[in-house]
Amino acid sequence: MKKRLLIVVALVAIIVIAALTLTACNKFKWGKIDGGDSSAASVSNGGYVVEQGDYVYFINGYIGSVESNDWGAAYKQSIMRCKKNADGTYDNSTATVVVPKSIYYNNAKAGFAIFGNFIYYATPNLEKDKSGAASTTHTDFMRTSLDGTLTQRIATLNSRSNDFMFTPTRILYFEGTALRYIDFSKMSTTKTTNNGSGATAGTLIDNASTYYWNYDAEYTVGQGASIADYIFYTKAVNNSYEKYNELKAIRYDGSDEKTLATFSTYLTEAEVAQGYTNFPEKVFTFSLKNAVVESDNQVTLYYTKAVQLGNSSTVIGTFQNKVTLDAGFVVANEKLVSTQDLSDVVGISYDKGCLYASDSKYYYFNGTDSTLAVGKSVTILKALTVENSTYVYYTDSDKEKFYRVNLTTADNETVILEDHMADVSYAYDFVGNKIFYFAEDDYSYIHYADLSKYNGEKLEGTLLGKFNSEDQAKYDEEHKDEE
Repeated sequence: MKKRLLIVVALVAIIVIAALTLTACNKFKWGKIDGGDSSAASVSNGGYVVEQGDYVYFINGYIGSVESNDWGAAYKQSIMRCKKNADGTYDNSTATVVVPKSIYYNNAKAGFAIFGNFIYYATPNLEKDKSGAASTTHTDFMRTSLDGTLTQRIATLNSRSNDFMFTPTRILYFEGTALRYIDFSKMSTTKTTNNGSGATAGTLIDNASTYYWNYDAEYTVGQGASIADYIFYTKAVNNSYEKYNELKAIRYDGSDEKTLATFSTYLTEAEVAQGYTNFPEKVFTFSLKNAVVESDNQVTLYYTKAVQLGNSSTVIGTFQNKVTLDAGFVVANEKLVSTQDLSDVVGISYDKGCLYASDSKYYYFNGTDSTLAVGKSVTILKALTVENSTYVYYTDSDKEKFYRVNLTTADNETVILEDHMADVSYAYDFVGNKIFYFAEDDYSYIHYADLSKYNGEKLEGTLLGKFNSEDQAKYDEEHKDEE
């Protein structure tokens, strides 16, 4: 067993040191930035806007892929920081670049995270090989201290499309059906490095078919156990003739692995004694569709169950169930959302259910019954509870209007904001009740609006960040007649 482990680590380590095969010349020097509070909670990790203490950190505008990405050159699409005002707005006059690299990734799930004193992010590696050709596939995983004085390259992947997630001690990423990790817990926190010195790599999960992970809504250094520390996944059993799989969970550091549901979960003791193959209608193959972390102790999973009857596999429905750290997965808590095999499920909570798509419409399952919520094909952005009412927010195909429907009272749809959302991979983000998006009419810089402030009059998007010199010149020229 030890020999096999060493082989796995050796193979994955090639990824960690891949940066050394490219021409590495950046020094990562940057001026010190005063302020920042590493002891404060990080709110909304994993998107392109993260709050921590008195500051908001964000990607300053959208460019997309870039032809150069030298350290210190990026302004637009860099990570900036500015102060929060007492009323929840942001002071753009304090905006300053903390990470002068272009933050861009092909995967729409990509984002950055802040854990304590470090900002963790992915950035395209465009360094040249020995023949002088710039890389078109490599990605650097890096971290920079809040004051900007310390930057480290943790690892380089030869890909720009993997699902990945940052944790306080590891970077997780999927490669096929395997969940890999890069552990940076032993890296220096005082020395700049360009080659991932101190990082190690390995495999956390083999043969995962579907999975779910998410960041803790608020992370504080030294906090206790949280269910957001776990990856939930389905895994095929070793024997191909078995007609079930397992629903499992594992902590990101590998310290705790749980089997939530398996072949015997829905059987009585007497049925188990008779042999589970005699009860195929109670032995399931699970497929995760979505999940919502509701608290440090509870997550709600949305999944389908299928049974193998004869030579046919049949989905019997889409379900939801809560999983807690203390009680785990309890069959009695399971709720049937729909008898359909739903592919698009937007989770809300265990008590308030979910939204799901069917026949180009969205229905609201309130925990007991389903009702029509949106009678057309739209892009669902978020379901939020604001002042004791649960709303669904969405856009149309033109991405020029933001709508909401009150799921609690089944009110008709209302246009709450009009602005043109840029066509980008990661189109929107939420922090609390605020929505963030890249505004095409403002050169694809971030706009935001506080959804809780809607009172019947349309909200207006407010700029977050600063134009670079080129965009400022365009703005001045286009608005010179207004002076």
